[in-house]
Amino acid sequence: MALKTTIDPIKKRFLRGGGEMGDLIRSYDWSQNELGAIENWPQNLLSTLSIILNSKFPMVLFWGKSLIYFYNDAYRPSMGDNGKDPIVLGQKGEACCSEIWSFAKPIFDSIFAGGEANWSEDKLLPIYRNGKLEDAYWTFSFSPVEDERGAVCGVFLTCFETTSKVNTIKKLHASEDELKFAIEAAELATYDFNPKTNKLNVNQRLKDWFGIDAAFEIDLSNAIKAIDEKDIGRLNSAIKNSLQFNSGGRLEIIYTILHPLTKIPRTVLSKGKCWFDENQKAYRLNGTLQDITKEVNDRKKIEKEMSTADLAIQTGELGVYEVDLLTNEFKNNQRFNAIYGVEETMKREGFIAMCHPDDQPIRAKALEDGFRNGSFDYHARFSHGDLAERWLRVKGTVFYDDKKQPIKILGVVQDITEQKNFADSLAIQVKERTMQLKQSNEDLLQFAHVISHDLKEPARKIRTFNSRLKEEYKEKLDSKALSYIEKINNATERMYAMIDGVLFYSTLNNGAIPKRQVNINDLIKQVQLDLEVIIQKNNAVLIIEQLPLIEGASILLYQLFYNLISNSLKFFDPQRSPKIFIAGVVIEYEKIKYARINVSDNGIGFSKEFKEQIFSAFMRLHSKDVYEGTGLGLALCKKIVERHHGIISAESTLEQGAIFTITLPLEQ
Repeated sequence: MALKTTIDPIKKRFLRGGGEMGDLIRSYDWSQNELGAIENWPQNLLSTLSIILNSKFPMVLFWGKSLIYFYNDAYRPSMGDNGKDPIVLGQKGEACCSEIWSFAKPIFDSIFAGGEANWSEDKLLPIYRNGKLEDAYWTFSFSPVEDERGAVCGVFLTCFETTSKVNTIKKLHASEDELKFAIEAAELATYDFNPKTNKLNVNQRLKDWFGIDAAFEIDLSNAIKAIDEKDIGRLNSAIKNSLQFNSGGRLEIIYTILHPLTKIPRTVLSKGKCWFDENQKAYRLNGTLQDITKEVNDRKKIEKEMSTADLAIQTGELGVYEVDLLTNEFKNNQRFNAIYGVEETMKREGFIAMCHPDDQPIRAKALEDGFRNGSFDYHARFSHGDLAERWLRVKGTVFYDDKKQPIKILGVVQDITEQKNFADSLAIQVKERTMQLKQSNEDLLQFAHVISHDLKEPARKIRTFNSRLKEEYKEKLDSKALSYIEKINNATERMYAMIDGVLFYSTLNNGAIPKRQVNINDLIKQVQLDLEVIIQKNNAVLIIEQLPLIEGASILLYQLFYNLISNSLKFFDPQRSPKIFIAGVVIEYEKIKYARINVSDNGIGFSKEFKEQIFSAFMRLHSKDVYEGTGLGLALCKKIVERHHGIISAESTLEQGAIFTITLPLEQ
């Protein structure tokens, strides 16, 4: 800084006002600067400074090749305290902007070379202020200042700091990230409902729960379909109420979702908040769903156990006891004494001594585990005096202090002697019955083999002589006689098929299923080849999607799909060509994966009342003269599926085809 100088009145007019920076410029000794005294400054410099100094918008001027630094009062707050202001006034640009020079220098060079003005928004450029180098964000524009000849003589900078805005946005994004993390950590499903369009925006978890495979925006009615029927009315009423302004806009309800594919129920707690416009009309309802299935099931289990325990205690079935582990004080009810066969309350050690010596290790181990896990439950023999030995079930819950040390046991005792004796007797009977059944199965299998051989022999003779009759006398027989011969032949073939079916049906219960992986796609291709003639004859169409691999017996699974496809080809509507569609998905239930395969057709179908009976052996819904068969096909299918620890079911409506659903575990 230097002494005030005398300024030409005309030039003084351009530098009047300008606040503190105007005073600083006027009082600065410019004779010591390369610009020289103000009296010698060019008119365009004075004009530009006049604009800057009297503007309320932050502005900076870099003048000449040395980029001499000027700025106005509006820019000074950006420089902070204990920074460069006002030291940098009149200094060269490189010295004033050393911390951003690598960024700014190319811009200055471009503008002086005739380049156009540029613009940057929310750019990170550090600045030295408040005694340190700080990160700051800026929105700015560099523009050329030209002299009367059009040559660039300076660079004009308009700027404002956006650090606060950028940090706010960062915090908002961080909050959003934290919210997303919280939603994921809490395993919440989210929804955003527009009452005007009846559309829902939901996250992927909600789609998975509801079994919805759709775009991000879905219709409310599609979601409602997955709600348990008993809860739909309550949910609709709750939503309708929350959309009313006088309700406060709050939604909180518990309901059950039934997944459309797996049919597995999921109980959820739905919480939401409705938003209203200035006319008190709802325009948005958003919230979360929390899976509380386990909590609800646990509560029901506890309530059931408590109900059972209360009833048992009230009817005198259970003895109740309490042990204070700090004082060893023991309390119990009268029923407890009666179970142990004592008349007066004893100390805890006395009851422990009644335990049979062989069962003492069981009791000790149960207590050890109970102190560690919080509860115990064991069976042991107890006796007192001349009383007969009794089997008792002893249960207890352990309570702890703040330091996780056990301080109390509260439990019940039940006399299970009769149940034990019955169970032992039942086990013996079951063992004996199992041996009898095993022998019966072996006898049945041997019988089936004998019968099949004995029945096939006369059937074989009928077929042989019937064939000879047709060949040797076909010239002498009329059409009616030949038709009788054909009927005899067809009946004989059905007898053969039935004998083979009975034998195969009787052997399905024997032996374990081999744990071999079966490619169902290859297996069905083989079925198609074997049925190629009938498929072509009826112009049938088979559409098969990619099916999962499963473990099982290849020969049995082949028979399963052969029977089902053959069934669809047999019971087709003469008015249309058979069309068979086979598709499958993998589902998971209680951590076990299953293949669920549907075999559907457009055939004649069957009435709903027969959906269970069709799997019975020799069950026929149609005359054998109209539709041939033994009545064993679907019965064999059911046995094969059950041998693979699976389930088979059927759904149909008359004249509208049938759907057979097979659910098999992927691993045996």
